[in-house]
Amino acid sequence: NARVKEEINNQLNAKVDYGSFDLSLIRSFPNFSFSLNELSVVGIDSFKGDTLVYIKNFAFTVDLMTVIKGEKYKLLALTLTEPRVNAIVSYDGKANWDIVKPSKDKTTSTEISAFSIEIKKYKIENGNITYDDRHGNSFAQVTGLDFEGSGNVTDAVYDFVTKTKIAELTYRSGAVAYLSKAKMNADVNISVDNINSKYTFKENDISINDLGLQFDGFVQTKKDVTALDVKFKSKQTEFKSILSLIPAVYKKDFDKVKTSGSLMLDGNVKGEMKGESYPAFNLNLKVNNGMFQYPDLPVGVKNIFITSNINKPQGGLDFTVVDISKLHLEAG
Repeated sequence: NARVKEEINNQLNAKVDYGSFDLSLIRSFPNFSFSLNELSVVGIDSFKGDTLVYIKNFAFTVDLMTVIKGEKYKLLALTLTEPRVNAIVSYDGKANWDIVKPSKDKTTSTEISAFSIEIKKYKIENGNITYDDRHGNSFAQVTGLDFEGSGNVTDAVYDFVTKTKIAELTYRSGAVAYLSKAKMNADVNISVDNINSKYTFKENDISINDLGLQFDGFVQTKKDVTALDVKFKSKQTEFKSILSLIPAVYKKDFDKVKTSGSLMLDGNVKGEMKGESYPAFNLNLKVNNGMFQYPDLPVGVKNIFITSNINKPQGGLDFTVVDISKLHLEAG
């Protein structure tokens, strides 16, 4: 065990450690299971003391017959329990996950190249992920992540079905907080075509706070070009759903806020992404006769009318046009 840790650390610019582990044929008979506890990867040098990864338990179950045959290992399940990921980009642009030492051996082993893994089910329980880009002045944090996914990634064509739940989602860039401890739920079903590198949205519902969105379309990669044709629209028609995206408004007592009014939100992304050329983008937002008032305040905001459109043709971002033809509200 000590020799294994030593060998791993010799390959990385970081300190790797783990606690107890378990190999079993009984618990998952007739398959083979492996479990590893308290796995950690801690930075050294300029990131000394910063934990890049900590996983309370890492476990997987393997089809025993594929191990005996040795051609392709089939993982029936892969589970990460309470993973903690802390990704940092320093002020000078160095990333703390760039920890693999350059290989001194330039030869490629045919035995390793023939090795492949087939994974059927994935699971993350209560994960926390932080991305702190100090160089780019942006910050993102995911707290309470629960994820389940299934799909045979080695098939030419397969359905990748996932369920995601996030207790708190935060994102800010510069001084602007776009999301602050927002709740997120997503049921995403994507048809994956590995031959043509095409990913088609089938049945997809994503909700952030009280706003639910439906997606359909596809994304396809072709060498250095990514083609997109995706449409989206809001599931709800109430003004309250878009109001829930405003960090200063969405608080723990948001369910007690009195609201009324209607909402229309839809858009699409269509075209190619290559270099500085971005696909066409269109978003429409309309609010009619909106109103909201906190229960502990004597007056609220009423007669909210918004008609807006954001449009950008294929090409550079400088061609983006933001058109707010109507913006009206009355406070107090």
